[in-house]
Order: sequence, then structure tokens, then C-alpha cells
Amino acid sequence: MLNIRNLKIDPSFLGEKMLLVDITPAYEYKDGHRPDTVTGYRYIVALPEHSLEKLGVKMTVNSFWTNPTDMPK
Repeated sequence: MLNIRNLKIDPSFLGEKMLLVDITPAYEYKDGHRPDTVTGYRYIVALPEHSLEKLGVKMTVNSFWTNPTDMPK
């Protein structure tokens, strides 16, 4: 069976420009409950070349951007 999480997206298909729309914390879940442990952040970007479709990308704490205030401008 195909799992959507195993798909690889070609970045050139997304277009040259992406607009950052939102940044939200991503939490871990244990036994169906969400403790206050932040495991990373989810970055929501809009794609102007695709009618502003939105794409969410989750980056773990060990990824490049661990804090939204540290992002390059």
C-alpha cells in the first residue's frame, strides 16, 4: 500500500518562490495524549505558482531551524 509519507517531492515542481504563511509548534503524542513536549515546528508555505496551495513541512528540533526567531530573513 502507498504511504503518503514516503513520497519524495521534486523541489523544482514547487516553483521558485514560496511564501511563509505560518509557523506552529509540533508536539509529541503518547498514548493518544499530547504532553507539552515540543518536538519541532511545522512551517506552512504558500506556493504562488500553484494558486497559493499550501504545503506544511515539519522540522524536528534537531533540524536546521529549531526556533522560528532564528530563521534567516
